[in-house]
Amino acid sequence: YPVLSGGTMTTAAINDSIEAFVYLVAEADANLPLAQALDSAAVHLFAMLREDEAMRGSEYSMSFTNELKSKVLWQTGRYLSLEMNTYSFSGGAHGMYGTLLETFDLTTGQPLALTAIIKDTAALRPLLEKAFVAAKQADVPDKLTLADLLLPEFKQLPMPVMYGLVPEGVRFVYNPYEVAAYAVGQTDFLLTWQQLGALADQAKWQ
Repeated sequence: YPVLSGGTMTTAAINDSIEAFVYLVAEADANLPLAQALDSAAVHLFAMLREDEAMRGSEYSMSFTNELKSKVLWQTGRYLSLEMNTYSFSGGAHGMYGTLLETFDLTTGQPLALTAIIKDTAALRPLLEKAFVAAKQADVPDKLTLADLLLPEFKQLPMPVMYGLVPEGVRFVYNPYEVAAYAVGQTDFLLTWQQLGALADQAKWQ
């Protein structure tokens, strides 16, 4: 996972945010120093594997894993966008994966709110819904509607929790189970500055 250098209060705040996510992904004890917490989490995961093997029998042995991979998507003099991808498997029908997208203001150390990027989130929703369906349409032969994809409790696509600035525009991610069934998969798409038009001021983020 990335660690910012510089020793300022803002870099410390960003590093604390990143480290909190590492604890969360590892299901580690946040009261322990990180190295010790990760070791403890690994011991616990191994114990879960041994317990699973005892129930299933050694002939059905499998690997348990908990992974985190990260990269910097974009960095300017004032903003930093990160992508952190997780995957875990500790038994069951399938593993679980997801993506964290975050853009930090390097002058404050705080993540950007969506409303700071998009002037009118109500006007953003139709663009999100169109892009969401288009991202899934490429995977299936039949024409899909938004209602075909969303969980029954959603009548419209909720505002995204995961978003980040990139040079081409704003990237959005909906993780498995967030708004759709696991079988629908993760939905990841970009709305370019041109698509966003007056909803976002590209010059503000350069």
